[in-house]
Amino acid sequence: MDVYLEHHRSFCENLARLNMLPVSWDEKGGLPLRKKALQAAIEIFGRRPDLTIGSVVDLKRGGLKIGLIRDGRDITLLICAQGTVSLSRHLPRTRPDIELFAKAVEEPLFETLTRAVPLFTGPRLDRGRKEDHPFTEPFEGFELLRLFRRDDPRERRILVGRRTHSEGIFAFHDARDLPTDIFRDQILCGTTRLSDLLTAYQETSASDPEPV
Repeated sequence: MDVYLEHHRSFCENLARLNMLPVSWDEKGGLPLRKKALQAAIEIFGRRPDLTIGSVVDLKRGGLKIGLIRDGRDITLLICAQGTVSLSRHLPRTRPDIELFAKAVEEPLFETLTRAVPLFTGPRLDRGRKEDHPFTEPFEGFELLRLFRRDDPRERRILVGRRTHSEGIFAFHDARDLPTDIFRDQILCGTTRLSDLLTAYQETSASDPEPV
């Protein structure tokens, strides 16, 4: 099965599982995903499956809180238990501004959503490989780092992965596209930070001789 279809199916199955949770599933009065919120989510992500890539989903009072990163910005999509939708887009660790609010999932919502979060600007999906370099907590929200080279050995890229809802599939961001606030001081091991590794690769790449 195509990796994108596999990922999207797993995402939808996860929403269904959240809907089937019992009341107080966390022993603290937690509510399952309500039917109106589930229906709204299926409609939104059916039209915009790209928004599921690299997303982090949490239950919130019978609704959903979906967090993702696009174009160097944190994006939060809230779907309330009653099916209302709001979207905020902001830089990491800053106060979010509400950019979208809709009482129903209708065409104007998708038009506004496309302006706020354009299509085809997200991370790519790929499977984990033996040469991936896993860390338990490289930095908040991400769980895997890959050093990646294409056929041209002078091109050095650092891809940072976030686990998806499909086993062994990751959403890879190019580290150059992530805001430095996300990983500036995050420790990989010892005193080495992710930003140190990125800087070293950039400096090495810059010092390589130009092709003749």
